[in-house]
Amino acid sequence: WVGTSLRLVLVCTSNSTRAARPCSSDPHLPGLYTSHWCSQIVLDSSGSIQSFDPAYEDDFWSKPGFEGTNPPSYLTAAKVDGYATVAGLTRNAQNTPIAVTFEPGTVPALGSIGAAGLQFYVYGADGKTRITNGQALSLAGKLEGNTLTLAATNDATLLNALATGGKIRINNRFLLAACFYPRHSILDNGNPAYNQYKNADGTTKYVQRPIQVSYLSNIRTAGGRRETGHLTVKTIVIEDLVDPASYPYVASFYAGQVSTALGAQANDLFRIYYNENSGHGSFAGASGGKVATSMIGIAGIMNQALLDLAAWAERGIAPPPSSRHNLDAMNQVILPEKARERHGLQPVVHLTADGKIRAEVGLNQPVNLSGTIEMPPGTGKVIQYDWYLGKGDFSYEPATKLAEPQPLVTATRSVSFARPGEYTITLRAYAQRDGVGDATSTTLLQNLARIRVVVR
Repeated sequence: WVGTSLRLVLVCTSNSTRAARPCSSDPHLPGLYTSHWCSQIVLDSSGSIQSFDPAYEDDFWSKPGFEGTNPPSYLTAAKVDGYATVAGLTRNAQNTPIAVTFEPGTVPALGSIGAAGLQFYVYGADGKTRITNGQALSLAGKLEGNTLTLAATNDATLLNALATGGKIRINNRFLLAACFYPRHSILDNGNPAYNQYKNADGTTKYVQRPIQVSYLSNIRTAGGRRETGHLTVKTIVIEDLVDPASYPYVASFYAGQVSTALGAQANDLFRIYYNENSGHGSFAGASGGKVATSMIGIAGIMNQALLDLAAWAERGIAPPPSSRHNLDAMNQVILPEKARERHGLQPVVHLTADGKIRAEVGLNQPVNLSGTIEMPPGTGKVIQYDWYLGKGDFSYEPATKLAEPQPLVTATRSVSFARPGEYTITLRAYAQRDGVGDATSTTLLQNLARIRVVVR
């Protein structure tokens, strides 16, 4: 939300920051992601790469300096690429193809990541001319055995080119190439995520593309602005630590940009608040069910930040201090353990079972749960808490409402389990700035902590 003298940013970054941490089993990269996540990156970023750098896919697999020309074993194992012959077409009542059957033995074997990210390139009758139509480069559908069930969104030009005896190139070339794209298109804005792709003297380790797709994507999504940190309005940034679509370090990087640009004045215009156990969007974890046992909603935190922002701009009342944090060697955000050191807006929750974060007990053997809930100084009071005991129904027990809300609360109890298994126990806390809110308040400040009890 942007006004003339204030701004709150709920950080949901574009491809420019997501691409800075690709998926691969390359030991030089900061994380190994599942094929589903790799595929999601491609789905989100393919439009930008294919629009601004359409030659990248072929270059990756053919030109010196790119991993595809001399692939490591894991890349070879993951690659799928082969031409399947169309044996027949299934059509609907409107004569539109809805499924393709391939001749047995012509469908290429799937690689180590399965069917994730498969694309289906259509070729003309000569078997050499690839059929495309603008951004429609591949058929969309699900491959099972020798049958490709087509999605309803396919481009008519590609569908009309399908014919018995024709060729479809079944491959994941773009998926795999896109996973390596960040190292070949390093942003020049000082983003620390790209340091892994540089030598000690700052030069690049890998051949670079002639265009910075991430920069262009960001300019487009940011309304033509580049995040230099030169703020002129009061700004609060909210970032969630369990957000798969907006890496938490990005907000820290931006805070550094602001500090560099404004120096001592940064504290007069800028705050950054990190939130634990919260995902992408303000209501992640707020809908109940299984997700609510591990995630919280931040709508209340966002609403409180908006009120603080308005008071800051309109009446000069400074909001609570920014969240203190550090980045580790992998660009992971680390928050202090204690509320008085962490700051931010959330309650800080800690939970142990028999003094540990993982306890092993026997059947019907008591295990002692001990939790603490503490608010950062000046941010509010704890008004209630509730327990989830990991028994499979994903329902919390009725909340314990505090007759006198306090900034520091302890919660203890003893439980036992009649069946063997692993039980993830959650202590969820609710706080409110004035300590007078209830479960329907629009400014609830939430957090939770979890531990595991193994019953044998």
